[in-house]
Amino acid sequence: MAARKNVKKPQDLNEALQQCKERFESLIEHSSYWYWEQDEAYRFTVLTGSNLDLTGIDPKQVLGTVRWDHGAVPVDDDGSWDKHKAMLEARQPFTDFVFTCVNLTGELRYISANGQPIFDRKERFKGYRGIAKDITESKRAEQLLRLEHTVNRSLAEADSAAGALKAAIRAVCETENWECGRYFRWDEKAGVLRFGESWGVPEPAIQEFIERSRGIAYKPGVGLMGRVWQSGQPLWVADVTKDARAVRSAFTEDLGIRGGFVFPIISEGKPIGTLAFNSREVREPEERLMQAIGVIGSQIGQFVQRKQAEDELRRFRAAMDVSVDLVFLIDPASMLYIDANETACRALGYSREELLADGPVRHLLRIAGRPGATLRPLDRRRPE
Repeated sequence: MAARKNVKKPQDLNEALQQCKERFESLIEHSSYWYWEQDEAYRFTVLTGSNLDLTGIDPKQVLGTVRWDHGAVPVDDDGSWDKHKAMLEARQPFTDFVFTCVNLTGELRYISANGQPIFDRKERFKGYRGIAKDITESKRAEQLLRLEHTVNRSLAEADSAAGALKAAIRAVCETENWECGRYFRWDEKAGVLRFGESWGVPEPAIQEFIERSRGIAYKPGVGLMGRVWQSGQPLWVADVTKDARAVRSAFTEDLGIRGGFVFPIISEGKPIGTLAFNSREVREPEERLMQAIGVIGSQIGQFVQRKQAEDELRRFRAAMDVSVDLVFLIDPASMLYIDANETACRALGYSREELLADGPVRHLLRIAGRPGATLRPLDRRRPE
C-alpha cells in the first residue's frame, strides 16, 4: 500500500502564512529599516516600519505617490531622476540609492533605498519592493568631516592670516548655506572685540551688512559676540531680531538679517576672537553643527596665532636688517649667535650662516682690533 503524502490543510497554510507575516513585521519593527512596495506605475502601496516616526515621514501622505513626488531629490546625478527612472523602466534592481526629502516638520532628510522588481508567475511586471533607511545622521557626519578638511585645506593654502580667515569663512558659508561670516578679533589693549575679516554672497543687503559691521566693537558679555567670547561656548539664535541677548541694531533689521550663529576662535585654550555667521532666513539650531564647530574653531585659532607670530617675526627681521647698528642676538646658555642683522654681516665680511656657525668670541676680538691675539678654535658642540 502506497504511503500517504503529508498534505497541509488550508488552515495549516493560513497559519504558516500568518506566522511568517508576524515574524516579518517583528523584524521590521525592531529594525532601522522600513519596508515598501510599489505598483506598476511606481506608486507606493505599502510603507511600514517603526523608524518612520523618528524620521518624520507619514505613510498616509506617501501611499499613492511616487518617489520623486514631495520635492525628493537624488543626491547624485545632479539632482535629476532620469537615470533612476531609466533603471526602473529596465526592471533592474538597485541598492544604496540615496535621495533627500522633506519630512512633516520641514526638515531635510537623507534616505537610502534598496529595491527589487516584482514579477508574477507569467513574468509580468507588477512593481517594486524593498527596504529603505534614514541615513541623515551618518550623512551629516560625513558633511561636517568634509567641512573640517575643507577648512584645514583652506588654511594650509593661504599665505596670510587675513587670507586664511577669509577662505575659512567662505568654506563654512558655502557648505552650510550661510550668507555671510564675520570675524571679530580680540583687542587686548582696548578690551573689546573689533571687526577683522569677512566673506559674504554678492548681494547688496549682505554686503551692506558687512560694511556697516566694520565700525562695531563689542565688550565682553555684551551682545552675541561678547557673550560667546566671555563664555567660550557657541551660541545659535534662530532670529536675532527677537532675541534679547542680541544687541539691537537698526541696520540689522533694515537689511533683513535673521538667523545667527556665533562661535569662539580658540588658541592655547583661550578665545582670541569670535566668528559670526548670518542669513536672511530664520535658522533653527542644529546640534550637530554646534558640536562639530569646536574643532573648526580650534583649527582656525591655531593657524591665526601661528600666522600672526610669523608676521611679527618677519616685521622684526625687516626692522633689524634696515638698522644701521650692528645687531647680534646671543643665546646666554650656549653663548652662540642666534641671529645677526645684515649690517653686522656686511661690517664683518661674513654671511649670516657663517656668523651663526661660530660663537661671538672670535668676532668680538676682531671688532676690538686686538692685533696678534691668539685665538683657539671654538668648541662648537652645544652643551647637553
